[in-house]
Amino acid sequence: EKFGLISQKTHVTPSALIKFDLCKILDGLERVLYIDSDIIVNNSLNELFKYDIENYYLAASFEFWRYIIAKKEGTDGLSDFYFNSGVMLFNLKKIREDNISDILWSVKINKFNGQDNKSGLMDQDCFNDVCASMCYQLPIKFNFNPVFSKGYKIQDINKVYNLNYSSIQELLDDVVIIHYVGKTDKPWKYETANYVDLWEKYYLLAGYRIDDLKREVIKKNIAYYFERFRISLKKRGLINTLKYYFSKG
Repeated sequence: EKFGLISQKTHVTPSALIKFDLCKILDGLERVLYIDSDIIVNNSLNELFKYDIENYYLAASFEFWRYIIAKKEGTDGLSDFYFNSGVMLFNLKKIREDNISDILWSVKINKFNGQDNKSGLMDQDCFNDVCASMCYQLPIKFNFNPVFSKGYKIQDINKVYNLNYSSIQELLDDVVIIHYVGKTDKPWKYETANYVDLWEKYYLLAGYRIDDLKREVIKKNIAYYFERFRISLKKRGLINTLKYYFSKG
């Protein structure tokens, strides 16, 4: 019945909204770790479960991409905390106590629904609208986007997460959860995805054959950049799109 009320068109299916009801589905559990399917857990999760989130609804990591976009557009991307919903350690006990499930559904249906919702996100805006002020902020190593291993400054990462890594490689050595966020950073679909070697390593360990994958190679030709420009215009408008591309040189 709830899914029937969702009219938003996006690349994320409405099944993502099941997260809203985990406190009811997993009745009796006090905490649960949610992770997207486009993820590799590359180190022990023990440290993650040691964080004290008793007074928080969840623990999640800042959406670093949001900061990068804001910086390129000449605005402050750190004025408001905004987290990525692909990795969330839920405090189900407190979520039940404060009836957050129903609040999330209400916000989704009444505020972030319909085709005019330009964000293209199914659940993430809702979680941030309701829970950002009650979110324990996790380090980037628990939700690392592979694209940031190339072409981004460690100084920016340290600034956003209040860290002191000396290099990107030092951060990579410390990463626990790798999240293949980008549309073209899906190693099972594209040979040219960032951090593809690590994904292939685990794919082979699982007993599968790389040769059985029918993957594409992204060709960054004129058509590719034209489509990227068109998408940016739709999302950011002309002025911010020009700022974004000029900042990239």
